[in-house]
Amino acid sequence: MQGIEQFQSERLKRARLMYDGLTKAALAEMINVSPSTLTKWEDGTHFPQNEAIEKLSEALKIPYHWFLRPIPNQGSPLFLNRAKKRLLKAPGDRSNEMLLNLSEIYHIAVDWINFPDVNLIDSLSRTEALLLTYPQIEDIASRLRKHWGVGVSPLLELTKRIEKSGVIVTRFEIGYDDMDGSSAWINDRPFIFIAADKNNYFRSRFDISHELGHLIMHRNLTHEDKKLRFNLLEEQAHYFANCLLFPPNAFIAEANKISIESLTMLKKRWGISIAAMIYKAQSMQMLSEDQASRLWRSLRYRGYHKCEPYDLETKPEQPVALKNSIKLMLEQGGFSKSKIIDEFGLKKHLEMLCGLPLGYLDEDFGQIISMKSRNMHSLENTTSTYTKQGELIKFSRD
Repeated sequence: MQGIEQFQSERLKRARLMYDGLTKAALAEMINVSPSTLTKWEDGTHFPQNEAIEKLSEALKIPYHWFLRPIPNQGSPLFLNRAKKRLLKAPGDRSNEMLLNLSEIYHIAVDWINFPDVNLIDSLSRTEALLLTYPQIEDIASRLRKHWGVGVSPLLELTKRIEKSGVIVTRFEIGYDDMDGSSAWINDRPFIFIAADKNNYFRSRFDISHELGHLIMHRNLTHEDKKLRFNLLEEQAHYFANCLLFPPNAFIAEANKISIESLTMLKKRWGISIAAMIYKAQSMQMLSEDQASRLWRSLRYRGYHKCEPYDLETKPEQPVALKNSIKLMLEQGGFSKSKIIDEFGLKKHLEMLCGLPLGYLDEDFGQIISMKSRNMHSLENTTSTYTKQGELIKFSRD
């Protein structure tokens, strides 16, 4: 039988990877087809029939018509992932597909929402990036701070500041502790994903600064550059984040006597972890080997390698631009929830990427109780009964 020729094979692969790296064999079993059939759908040599698309929609929790929507031209973005190399493949693939979906969501929303223009300092050329030195990274972080008008003061509400600079940010749990974030330029707009798995304010600030460093320093590198220089690129973004959150000159002035206690106080003021500051002091040669070793041992002895002071009581910053966009469309744009789902072609993933509560786009979201349907005769009888029950009885004084 003839399949649905409007079916977009690339969307099937994207949906499968967004579903936490679901294998073809596993998805085939979920919808009761052979893996070879699924492969033919994914490579575009065959098209699924209507019933099969309905099964895919149900299994992957993605609306039917999303699979028929043409894929926009998104080029070949360079995705830079903050993760341990050995675990990069599965979570990296998922976060990359999520960023591509995020780009598509943005380009749909921009028809109704005024997003800030991109307002960052210029990205480095490929040549500049390949020859990058650590003093130059310090200068780049300093120039960005000057561009933002914050000098050497602590960066408050960093995520909101980055969003105001035109970066589209999403934050959600990806299911891997060793995956911290991902970023890419897609059609001249910067996108950042931050993993929410660790739910740590200080870690999230470092992660988003790290990804911002990639966007500025490594935008024009090639895929081959990334493959050959992965560890170096991570180290450079790591150093950029450290310099952005706590400028070296300010660190030298305020951390003249380095101890776990003094770093704990600086952590609260600057919003950067104790571990990151020890690393910073080492990289700036402010500590001897013996001093650094003692600090790391003290950190572990106190259990701070697992949970530092202020970690539990400080809630992470949340991106708000996309969440507020959907709410604006619902509250002021004349959109119903069903119209939102129809325009974006997504529901569960739209909620996730925009930071909305799970089920927010359900028509009955948040509804706990409702009035019972009762006729007037029943209501009158009830009223009469209550009236009788409330009558006063007169007692004689005789």
